[in-house]
Amino acid sequence: MALGSIVVALVLSLQTLNGASKDYDEGVYLQSLRALAEGHPLFSSVFSSQPPLFLLSIYPFYALFGQSLSAARLGLLFFSLAGLMGMFVAGRALQHRVVGGVACLLLAFDPMYEHSVHVVQAELPSIAFQIWAVACTALAIRAQGRRRSWLLVGAGALLGCALMVKLFALVAVIPMIAILATPLARRWLGDDGTIRRPSRAILEGDLRHLLQFLLLVAGGVAGAMILILLPLAGHLGQVYDQAVRFHLAAAQTNSHSLGSNLDIIWRALLASPLLYTGAVAIALLVWQREWMSLPVILWACAAIVTLAQQQPLFAHHAVLVCPALALVAGYGACVAWTAFASSDRQTVALTVSRIVLVVACAFGLFINWRNNAAANAPLPARSIEMAIALQGISAPTEVVLSDDQYVATLANRDVPPEMVDTSAVRITSGYLTTAQMENFITRTRVHVILFSSGRFDLLPGFRAWVVAHYTQVATFDHRGALYLLEPTNNPPV
Repeated sequence: MALGSIVVALVLSLQTLNGASKDYDEGVYLQSLRALAEGHPLFSSVFSSQPPLFLLSIYPFYALFGQSLSAARLGLLFFSLAGLMGMFVAGRALQHRVVGGVACLLLAFDPMYEHSVHVVQAELPSIAFQIWAVACTALAIRAQGRRRSWLLVGAGALLGCALMVKLFALVAVIPMIAILATPLARRWLGDDGTIRRPSRAILEGDLRHLLQFLLLVAGGVAGAMILILLPLAGHLGQVYDQAVRFHLAAAQTNSHSLGSNLDIIWRALLASPLLYTGAVAIALLVWQREWMSLPVILWACAAIVTLAQQQPLFAHHAVLVCPALALVAGYGACVAWTAFASSDRQTVALTVSRIVLVVACAFGLFINWRNNAAANAPLPARSIEMAIALQGISAPTEVVLSDDQYVATLANRDVPPEMVDTSAVRITSGYLTTAQMENFITRTRVHVILFSSGRFDLLPGFRAWVVAHYTQVATFDHRGALYLLEPTNNPPV
């Protein structure tokens, strides 16, 4: 089942590998990768709103396979398949190979998880590291001696890597702690599901072991983060400013209400079969008192709480909850296949659970097929027109300034490393101001400026300043315009 799931995920992902970009962030990250390839360092030169391991984990694929959008997506494909393998390992270690197989199958068909493969963003690599951190934690509980210690350190290191890709990976701490506390919980639960109170001496011993486990995990987290940040030791202030303080400022200026965030989460999950299979599974697990499934249920709850508090929240962030829901569904299937093994209802339970899985996979396949068709649709003529215009007035080695970095990439032109991200969030949070843009342009004497996405118009007075110092050489619909510096007639002052 797990191998078949990986094959399905591979086929679905390869369908969109060469599709055109339809997401603004993809242009930002492509230009960031281009800047890294030219030797510009992260944070001190290349602005990055994500921790360093995101771009660094995608960069080898980008560099080795042609420095293109498809090459960057190959990195996401690698993390997607790694995450699916981790799901099987985690499910098998937590309970049974059925849990891992079903979780792997459902995640492979999930539209949100599959969508993350054909859009270059930080969520998928972070989630893959989270899954393996949970898997190693589950394996450690079943191990003994030095092997257990090394697995716990490895789990911590993987969690540290997940955090260094995207900070919301902190949510994985919840299932990891819950799994490590499983031996302690078993002391309180009898074989019949009743609660019993162990002796104080036994509890103290279990708490000491839990503390030792947590210290090993913490050591792994610290070690991984130190190794990743060590090359950036001279620029830690900039790393913190761009990867942490920037998000805090963005949360203040781009915040939404709790109700609005919950609506975004709900709408995103509605198109995911995991919502329905997870809900059915939770009801079954509670009914059967399968309390050992609590770590993954807590994982799902923690992910939803984290998303509800995320500012600003976007629909693609909802993929954070998918691995937990897949494991919950795996637990539910395992219970359905084993709880009635010795009763007359066994055949009914097996049939119903299999029908649910088939319907969920068919639903996921339909949504994926439709999404992939949309992802492979041709680029808008407007973007192609702008890219051709950029090529016509700029040299191949010339740096251009644009508020749509993907259009610059289409034209095979670089944007300044400091301006790879001119997002609305960066502008409205005060991390990119009109004065900063004018000073930067004056200092670096950028010759070509493209107004494309409307984001530059969020900078008060910036278009008027450009009009006063540049010559407009092309216009496009939706207030798009291309400006060229004429050094002899109209230099910036």
